[in-house]
Amino acid sequence: MFRKMQPGDREQYHVLATEFYNTDAILTAPDEALFEASFQEMMRRDTYLEGFVLEHEGESAGYAILAKYFSPELGGLLLWVDELYIRPGFRSHGLGSAFLSYVQEQYGDKAKRIRLEVDVDNERAISLYHSMGFEVLPYQQMSLDPSI
Repeated sequence: MFRKMQPGDREQYHVLATEFYNTDAILTAPDEALFEASFQEMMRRDTYLEGFVLEHEGESAGYAILAKYFSPELGGLLLWVDELYIRPGFRSHGLGSAFLSYVQEQYGDKAKRIRLEVDVDNERAISLYHSMGFEVLPYQQMSLDPSI
């Protein structure tokens, strides 16, 4: 159903990321340079980013990227499901739940917290995340992009 990204997945990742970044879930326009930088980081090491290709019956169904960092608030690893994209034709085949179960199995004893974001209108995803134990955080996130 899914596997770690390999160097030969570069083009496929770029296609999938472009699809994802053209959905309503993403506020940023697709940027090949950013995709390439992310891909190179995933290939260099998995210290900060770990990429996965999702497949269904041998077809490219989507991808996922885990971002990792040390959280002073938690005193340990915070694992962020930064991007989880499943192509429309492959949704409701259990790919999302299988991937999130894998994340919990692989990092459950290492990560202090697993986080993700979801579009407030994506009721199916919210339902899935709730069923897997994710809870809505009681605060609002804010951001600043100093280079813009």
